[in-house]
Amino acid sequence: MSFLKADNTKRSLPPPPVNLSLPKSPLRRSLPLPPAIVSLPLPPEILSAPLPPLKRSFPPPKSTTDLA
Repeated sequence: MSFLKADNTKRSLPPPPVNLSLPKSPLRRSLPLPPAIVSLPLPPEILSAPLPPLKRSFPPPKSTTDLA
């Protein structure tokens, strides 16, 4: 009985068409990863002590552009 139920559920809900239809397009355009990455990994790290490194990282780019 459990096997039949599992098969029926898998055959009843096809993820390929649904995912390619709406979830992938709207989700990716709405808030796929950018928001999540900036919401979790950035806040904690920036609040921890990534501010100094970020400020120091800004000058290097300018130097590289001048040399290039």
